[in-house]
Amino acid sequence: MSSLISALNANGVLLGNAASNMANLNTEGYRPLRTDLVEGPNAQVTPVTSRPYATDGQEGPGVDLAQEIGTLIRAEHGFEACLRAIDTREEMLDDLMQTLT
Repeated sequence: MSSLISALNANGVLLGNAASNMANLNTEGYRPLRTDLVEGPNAQVTPVTSRPYATDGQEGPGVDLAQEIGTLIRAEHGFEACLRAIDTREEMLDDLMQTLT
């Protein structure tokens, strides 16, 4: 269950960073947040956030609206998958309790 909760929290960070990037779409000099979801010990999901720099010393890349929309869809699918897994877990526990009683 804790891995599902960590995945929900990680998707929340992913969603929040994408929303921040979209809110700063027209902010000059804003470097977008990039978030990767990494599996840690015990199947825990950890968000790793960075602000990439351009490799040539120039100003970093701006916000790509299409990429941010893709990130929002990715976060939505992550939330849905976690909720389906939680529902399945609850159904299994209910079936077990009915079997034992």
